[in-house]
Amino acid sequence: LVSMLANFELKKSFKLVIAAVGSCEALGNWSHQKAVTLHPSGNDGNTWIATITVPKGVASTYRYFKGFFLESKNAGGPCQVIVNMWETHHHPRTMIPTASHLNIDDGQFGIHNGVNCVDSGWLTCQTDIRLRLHYSKVSPVSITKKKFKKSRFRIKLILEGIEEEEDEEEDVHSPSSWHKMTTTLGISMISANGYKSRHSQPECGYALEPSQWTEYSIHTMDPDNLELNFEFFEEDLGEHVVQGDAHPGHVGTACLLSSTFWESGKDNGVVTLPIMGRNSRQTIGKVRVDYLVIRPIQGLQCDMSSSFTKYWKKRSALNVGHRGAGSTHAAK
Repeated sequence: LVSMLANFELKKSFKLVIAAVGSCEALGNWSHQKAVTLHPSGNDGNTWIATITVPKGVASTYRYFKGFFLESKNAGGPCQVIVNMWETHHHPRTMIPTASHLNIDDGQFGIHNGVNCVDSGWLTCQTDIRLRLHYSKVSPVSITKKKFKKSRFRIKLILEGIEEEEDEEEDVHSPSSWHKMTTTLGISMISANGYKSRHSQPECGYALEPSQWTEYSIHTMDPDNLELNFEFFEEDLGEHVVQGDAHPGHVGTACLLSSTFWESGKDNGVVTLPIMGRNSRQTIGKVRVDYLVIRPIQGLQCDMSSSFTKYWKKRSALNVGHRGAGSTHAAK
């Protein structure tokens, strides 16, 4: 018996767990669908543990990952797994049990041999929706209302699920509940000076700046049933537009339905959305949004046995010569 002990900080989330996958049968033979899930031990919730049985004296390699384990729609079928984050060291962890009982303390998630190396997972059963606001030739936001012509705005993206039927007591283990709880949002700010990535937004969102591109990445299992609301906040407005607002300066909303992508038949393009004023039914402007829908490749099975995509050997520049533009076709 081998007891695997690891200290991981993990925020409480529906079905988000720590798991181990490796080269032996007990660890799933590198299949993340057969991975061993660890269980929290102790009151702090940062220590996770699992006990497995492996052959004595046989070396096994393995990695840890964070993910969502969802029950199969078919009875007895394999569960669906969303890999949220996984360890991507060039050489995975190794264990060689030399005793009948062995305790392994692997320390912190992502840190192996003193090196911190993790990466986000790949698409398994979820879809990645990318939305981008950027100044390519003109501003993505065009204001028509005179009052806000010279205003500076902050934008916050709010995700909502479209509920076709209201259930008073929705089962937290139902597929519809999984779809809501496994939807994640990442925000990237890209400029000439650098790149920043965030998984949360300020209360009034991020500032819209000419020198910066803002990209939103939404991972969801329900890509055709989302309501994507861009909330606009006027930076210099210190009063509440609508009574009861949580924050001042909330002047408008632009709504994008994810079903628009499916109806258009295109997985990439540009949509223009009206910005509706909060205290009237009139538009105050429009926003141009670039979109890209990325779906998992059917039939492609990825595993964690190796990670070479971000490793390469440094070498000097390679000189390439060309002897001319001769004909490549033999004369007939």
